[in-house]
Amino acid sequence: MNTPLERRGKILEHLQKFNEIKVTKITELFDISDVTARKELINLEKEGLLVRVHGGAILTNKNIQNLSYQEIMETRRTEKVAISKAIKNIITDRHSIILSAGSTNIYVARELVKLTNLTIITNSLNIAFEFQDNPNSHVILIGGSFDPIEHTTYGEDTINQLTRYKADKLIMSVDGVSTDHGITIYRIEESDFYKKMIERAKMIILAADYTKIGNVALTRICEANEIDVLVTNKCANPEEIGKLRSIGVDIVLA
Repeated sequence: MNTPLERRGKILEHLQKFNEIKVTKITELFDISDVTARKELINLEKEGLLVRVHGGAILTNKNIQNLSYQEIMETRRTEKVAISKAIKNIITDRHSIILSAGSTNIYVARELVKLTNLTIITNSLNIAFEFQDNPNSHVILIGGSFDPIEHTTYGEDTINQLTRYKADKLIMSVDGVSTDHGITIYRIEESDFYKKMIERAKMIILAADYTKIGNVALTRICEANEIDVLVTNKCANPEEIGKLRSIGVDIVLA
């Protein structure tokens, strides 16, 4: 485990568990120099995933899980809007669609309201509300335990209810897309629901901005080759995009 991508995933995993990591710990884990370890932390800090402190780094309060709803919506807004418009071109009227939670998918929902006779299946209240002024589409809000911070439902009841439906397409927002490490998210408690969404859809569409490409989050949802289409930004890591194409993933660059 000593490629930059693998080191990155392990550093983030350590931060999620312990809230901090020392440069000495990184050098010990990967048998690399202090200079290389500090470069790893600098790159992660640029993406807002940690804050460097003397001797190491801590989990930032601006980590995406801890941002306010409005902050999340404004983070890489231009890139998310571009992705949402590209996804709309893949969807046609009368499709049934599972929409996962996530800020990118809220922008996707704002595009999908322009279509008619869709059936939207989601566990996100924020996404459901986007369709409140569109009487031509039908929204199925999956029930279960309520997360007041994420405004989503979760748990065994949520998973069981989803098994009642089979959708034409799943549009899934995630935290990491890697050929080697698969499709990943940070919230472990959501992993079973994500896996069930994949099981219940005929086509899997991934909505992921450029920062997610090559990123490795805490929990793997599926292998990268299980995805049918990835919609991301033109500035996404070209090497990783090439690898994804080589395993059969259709790529749409917005």
